[in-house]
Amino acid sequence: MRVAIAHNAVTEASTPDERDVLTQVQDVSEALTDLGHEAIPIACDLDLATFKRGIEQIKPGCVFNLVESLDGRGQLISLLPFLLDAM
Repeated sequence: MRVAIAHNAVTEASTPDERDVLTQVQDVSEALTDLGHEAIPIACDLDLATFKRGIEQIKPGCVFNLVESLDGRGQLISLLPFLLDAM
């Protein structure tokens, strides 16, 4: 199965805690690959329309959500689940 791994976008301005998500993406990707799945990381930021187009292009069977914040703001954590539910 194709699995999209959604994670918060990381920039040079990201804190070490925010950059740690890339390690999580790697670990989840390896685990999914070991289980026979195709893992496709996809970054998410406040441009949710671009993220939505990316998911539509990937056409995953499911999305593994590692997004903990958007634009460094944890209070926006629910936006991605809302978007995925609407899709």
